[in-house]
Amino acid sequence: METPLRLTLLSAVLAIVIATALAVDQPAPVVFTNNSGKWVDCPGMPPGCQMLKLYGDAAAPGEFAVRFKYQAKYRIGPHTHAVDEHATVISGGPFHVAVGDTFDEHAPSGQTLQASDLMVVPAGIHHFAWAEGETILQVNGIGPFKRNFLNPADNSTGIPK
Repeated sequence: METPLRLTLLSAVLAIVIATALAVDQPAPVVFTNNSGKWVDCPGMPPGCQMLKLYGDAAAPGEFAVRFKYQAKYRIGPHTHAVDEHATVISGGPFHVAVGDTFDEHAPSGQTLQASDLMVVPAGIHHFAWAEGETILQVNGIGPFKRNFLNPADNSTGIPK
């Protein structure tokens, strides 16, 4: 066999071996949807709030993503977080957020989010929220992440009667 032909065959075999090794070692993308797990009632919240864990553990250090499904008219009382909150309206809405220590749908600080809008609430900010229509909200961040209600006996205002 001629030397150039040997080099060509050797190069082809080497390329196949390298490509195979790279394909085996690379992780595949993972897709998460509203059907990726089971929706459960939100712990410590009144009825009308469900959550779906997508990945990670919000209560532990590290990255996480969780979705919250709020019934229309659902209200979340004034609270804070120890870390920044990154929340995207996945569907439904509008979803409203305002800053303050007392729930007030007419607060001048109110912001209205529509589907696909993202909000970032810095750690420690006193804020509250409400869903006008049924809303799915996704929260991503670095844990540990939890709501610290200003009035723990309140936890949330839930759905007005």
